[in-house]
Amino acid sequence: MTDWLLAADIGGTHTWLALAPAATPDRPAHRARFDNAAWPDFEALLAVFLDEAGARPACACLAVAAPVAPGQRVAVLTNRAWRIDTDRLSARLGGVPVCLVNDFAAVAHAVPHLDPEHLVPVQPGTADPEAPAALMGAGTGLGQALLLECRETGRFHVLPTEGGHSDFAPQCEEDWSLLRHLQRLYGTHVSWERVLSGRGLVELYRFHCGPAPHPDFAAAEAAGADPAPVVTRLGLHGGDPAAEQALRHFTRLYGAQAGNLALQSLCRRGLFIGGGIARHLLPYLASATFLEAFLAKGRFRALLDTLPVHVIVHPWPGLLGALVLAGRSGTPGRGS
Repeated sequence: MTDWLLAADIGGTHTWLALAPAATPDRPAHRARFDNAAWPDFEALLAVFLDEAGARPACACLAVAAPVAPGQRVAVLTNRAWRIDTDRLSARLGGVPVCLVNDFAAVAHAVPHLDPEHLVPVQPGTADPEAPAALMGAGTGLGQALLLECRETGRFHVLPTEGGHSDFAPQCEEDWSLLRHLQRLYGTHVSWERVLSGRGLVELYRFHCGPAPHPDFAAAEAAGADPAPVVTRLGLHGGDPAAEQALRHFTRLYGAQAGNLALQSLCRRGLFIGGGIARHLLPYLASATFLEAFLAKGRFRALLDTLPVHVIVHPWPGLLGALVLAGRSGTPGRGS
């Protein structure tokens, strides 16, 4: 009889669900994506998924787009009024263990389990298996985390951070102008997350386009849709110089903050760039603009030149990380 692992990656807009045999958590037998707006709550879509799969899990891990403290049993999504209660879900699933993890921490737990085809090298470097690795990713916000391998067990420990909320550091006059633009919106403190996120990309576009945005951007805003994908499309495929400027600016700042994280963590095992934005902006992140900004740290350029840097292109890394954690019966504090 198969012991099934249940994993969920619950975002503000979409939810991914998967069931995988405990022996092969990286190869789910059932996987589906749901549009959250079509469902009243998480429990409703979970019930449909499990009925269609015809399986019941032995344990579960839920990655949620919300802050999660160690041992936390209830979470409310940051960008959707869904309350995730693991004790209630456990009872509905027959008393199986159910744990919560922050969605970006789940991505970090997936890193040691990624295949080479899921990593695009930006800089090959030389990996030191005894050193820490670091992960960052721009999406709804800006996540940053460290990974350390335990020599005795071979498991990886994920150390979440809130580095995305540290002060944005302008590098040139263009950046100082951007900072003043953002301070008019957010006040004196402007974090890196205000720049390196989906919302940050939108503000970068507004900064560069001035009072005359592209009609597609204006239409998306008028319809109440997220205009960030429009900026990405216009920047990648041409037709709007302001969108191209915004993507170049975003890429340069992404490289600069990646270099900051690399220095702060000395991630000689590697720096991994995750998040949905990275996959969409791969041509930019693989460009000289990103790498030059990453390396531009004065006397420490030579050190950064030795570090491996990769972009994660796995389509559902958060779900993979949650499956790995589900296999440990819901104890994310003990490492992957």
